Amino acid sequence: TGMANFAVQYNFQSISIALLIMSSQECTLDDTDCKSGEQAAWVHGSSSAVIFVGAIIGQLSMGYLGDIIGRNQALVFTLLIATVTAFLSAVAPTDDASTVYSTIIAMRFFLGVGLGGIFPLSATKSSEDQGNSIGQVNPVGAAW
Repeated sequence: TGMANFAVQYNFQSISIALLIMSSQECTLDDTDCKSGEQAAWVHGSSSAVIFVGAIIGQLSMGYLGDIIGRNQALVFTLLIATVTAFLSAVAPTDDASTVYSTIIAMRFFLGVGLGGIFPLSATKSSEDQGNSIGQVNPVGAAW
């Protein structure tokens, strides 16, 4: 669960670096602005915000899914969503800049759903796995 939480934070923050690198190849403004790392406002704002909207939806829905199908299966499902959508955003179509960024933004929404689901599932699983043989939960383990 610690590695999953690291991956969540990495994916939340990586778009800033990716947009800076991509600006020289896929430009939504004039060439001068793109060479300095600038993009159109809709690219920068949407790509940063949409993952958090997806994370809220993931937090609300994946915890419930964990209650229905089990925490382990739901955690595997959320990690699968995150992996597949991260891969799909990496192999986004190489058409015009608007198509590339629109695809990345859509994939980041679903990436957010997967990453948001990791929070409630990993916290609950960590808490439940800290119990001893008579069913008592270690309070220190439950806090992590």
